Amino acid sequence: MTTATNKEELLIVKEQDVVPLRNRVKEYGVKIGMSILNQTKLITATSELVRNLLKYGGGGKVIIESVTNGRDLGVRVTFIDKGTWHKRYNSGHAGRLQHRKKFRPWPAGYKKAGK
Repeated sequence: MTTATNKEELLIVKEQDVVPLRNRVKEYGVKIGMSILNQTKLITATSELVRNLLKYGGGGKVIIESVTNGRDLGVRVTFIDKGTWHKRYNSGHAGRLQHRKKFRPWPAGYKKAGK
């Protein structure tokens, strides 16, 4: 069972709120002993999502949490915007976009073993 041990909420209303958020997320990663590579991935994802939050959601709230699951430690970042979905996405999609292109787990032209 995942348990949150430390929680912080930040209001995001302008572009200048992005850097302090990135710094707080980094502090959470450092506190749990996250590797530099994983810190970079987490900070990059946070930066992209918060910019989308501002651009498409009109701002919102970000919740940063230290979480534990048994002996595993982690950082959970939740983004809550004030925007609304375009009408064409509300019907039947339940908050997710669907791609029409077929997903292939291997590159085009690649032959799977045995075929």
